[in-house]
Amino acid sequence: GVKSVIAEAEIIALTEEVFSSLELPAKIKVNNRKVLNALLEHVGVKEAQHVGAILTIDKKQKISREELSKELVKERKIDGKTAEKIAKLFYDEIDELKNNKQTLEWLAKKIPECQGVGELKELIEYSTSFGVSKEFAEIDLTLARGLSYYTGTVFEVALLDSSITSSAAGGGRYDEMIGKFAGKGEEIPAVGIAFGLEVIIEALKQKNTATAKNVTRVFVIPIKETASAIKITQQLRAAGLNAGVDLLERGISKNLDYASKEAIPYVVFVGKKELDEGKIKLRDMQSGKEELITVEKAIEKLNA
Repeated sequence: GVKSVIAEAEIIALTEEVFSSLELPAKIKVNNRKVLNALLEHVGVKEAQHVGAILTIDKKQKISREELSKELVKERKIDGKTAEKIAKLFYDEIDELKNNKQTLEWLAKKIPECQGVGELKELIEYSTSFGVSKEFAEIDLTLARGLSYYTGTVFEVALLDSSITSSAAGGGRYDEMIGKFAGKGEEIPAVGIAFGLEVIIEALKQKNTATAKNVTRVFVIPIKETASAIKITQQLRAAGLNAGVDLLERGISKNLDYASKEAIPYVVFVGKKELDEGKIKLRDMQSGKEELITVEKAIEKLNA
């Protein structure tokens, strides 16, 4: 529902916080589809050819200037002279731009009537208000994100100091999509970002910081009392605890090895002795300390 680029700025701030918390050096590249369309119009590309041209421009980091021009002509049906103008624009002029200030000044002269230029300027200003560092948000006029449903801002996160070249997050504004799906045809402003979990996890592995393998907080080990162990597990879950239970009928030592390898902080033993006393045995996996307590007391302790 938010039409202003303030929404994008908040997402950029959130994104910087995520990668900062993960201690993964990164930057977010931002652009605007209105700017891309205006630049294409400036060099004579017909409106019907914009999407195709953008799909090719999106490959700029992966293909040579000659390959880009060739694809524009053969696959996008753009004449050779216009294809060369596009190549000159994106490989010569735009590559000379060194920072956001320089880029915005160049755009103001090149396509002064484009609404997207103002949106990019506001986006950088609002991002600063949200506390986004100058190094994190970078205008990249070659960023296209080929999907045709984007209507304004597009952004993509690149990891720094990493061998991983795939984007770690990406998204943008799609003001027309929801209205089309709703069947009303009205414009419903929307903007979003998606994080590439596989890319992020691989980057963390490379840094050897992906230590937590499991979100389970407590693992229940039945000692020939599986039915009772399952009931206790459900009690723990109902109390808001991430709880798992052994369903493979492994021995105690194998279950403890599993909990240790998965970095699960607590285990619960459920055997006849414990059940006869109306209690369970709670073990702190880090200290090795064990205590015989009721399920209710265990929940209280684990939720503290």
